[in-house]
Amino acid sequence: MQIIAALPELHAWMRECGQLARSYFNQAEVSYKADKSYVTNADVEIERLLVERLRNRYPNSGIIGEEGTRIGNDQEYIWALDPIDGTGSFVSGLATWGISLGLLHNAKPILGICYMPVTDDLYWNEADKAFWNEHEIQAVNPEEWHSEPVSYTHLSGSSHSCSFKARP
Repeated sequence: MQIIAALPELHAWMRECGQLARSYFNQAEVSYKADKSYVTNADVEIERLLVERLRNRYPNSGIIGEEGTRIGNDQEYIWALDPIDGTGSFVSGLATWGISLGLLHNAKPILGICYMPVTDDLYWNEADKAFWNEHEIQAVNPEEWHSEPVSYTHLSGSSHSCSFKARP
């Protein structure tokens, strides 16, 4: 599979999905999955769009989607997608959500793309390189996280809290 050649098309799909997501931002219909996590009409529509595009362009690949898509899980190449990565933030009106798409080859990740529509930031990896928009960036080695601050947002009911902690 020629991933590098496909990047412009994949990036365009992510941006298109981002426009779709923004059209639902702060007005999405929210329901709950069996595990009590959020799912919105934006999640469902974006997953449907990405699955359709992936099946048409890569018919011999499998697809696993956050909202229930399971196609060809025994394939050599499997796409993994989360149509609204950070649905809690999305439904709460926070900007810390994105659209995530990854590709596995024989169960090993070989590509990851995350588009943040509110800030128009596109992150992806290509082999051992990481990019933010068109700029190469340095990814932090997880073994070095013990000294790096980590931010996370916790949503509880209608209140929001944000914490910063160093990893142990």
